[in-house]
Amino acid sequence: MTRIVAPLSRMTLEEKIIQQIIDFGKSLGLGTMENQIGSVIIIKKPVTKERAHVSIIVLKGHLDMVLQKEADSDFDLETKGTQMFVQGY
Repeated sequence: MTRIVAPLSRMTLEEKIIQQIIDFGKSLGLGTMENQIGSVIIIKKPVTKERAHVSIIVLKGHLDMVLQKEADSDFDLETKGTQMFVQGY
């Protein structure tokens, strides 16, 4: 997500991230779809008889990002990915 640049094109940053996740799921041969509200659903594989006793694992995360930069920064969000850092540790 941090390597996707803020768009100048008609595709929004969120749309680019959604497409990246869809492409990732499909590249692994997993059932992948986007629902009507933009959530991406990747299904690892259906349960088998032998694994029916195993708990289901569901991972959920936000695909949208709000980019912000300081007014005095010359960093170009439209041509470079987001620079990440941890603050307060």
